[in-house]
Amino acid sequence: MTAMMAMLPSMVRSYHVSTGGGIDGLSLRTHEPRTPKVGEVAVAVHASSLGFRELLVLRGQYVLPVKPGVIPVSDGAGEVVAVGLDVRRVRPGDRVTAALFPRWLDGPVEPAYLPQLGGSLDGMLTELAILPEDALVPSPTTSPTPRRQLFPAPPSRHGTP
Repeated sequence: MTAMMAMLPSMVRSYHVSTGGGIDGLSLRTHEPRTPKVGEVAVAVHASSLGFRELLVLRGQYVLPVKPGVIPVSDGAGEVVAVGLDVRRVRPGDRVTAALFPRWLDGPVEPAYLPQLGGSLDGMLTELAILPEDALVPSPTTSPTPRRQLFPAPPSRHGTP
């Protein structure tokens, strides 16, 4: 399948973490957006949700690895604006919600499934998130506001909670 691209903004703003600095460790940076690669999706983030996990990441107390300078926050919802090659489940204009563990589709948790948004992978505290296609769940089209589309825990992407 060919890539479908909308016009990406020339610059986007993202918050980044200096681990261990708490809330004061957040810094706002402006940068050029990255074009989605094979299997990736660009999502214009309309809502994000801060939880206790994010405080642990900011304080340097999170149990899983956190990459230096990561864009924090695992929970977010928005609209697909571009897709890379071989993306089949979403297209520009779709409303989506991000899942904390994009590689954990079902079954028991294994170490290969532990990379997580806002920790070892860039998260949702940005204007434009570039995410693996498997990190996305379709949002209800009946939801009037993006903030009602956020999940409090990793959802199943195959219809079984």
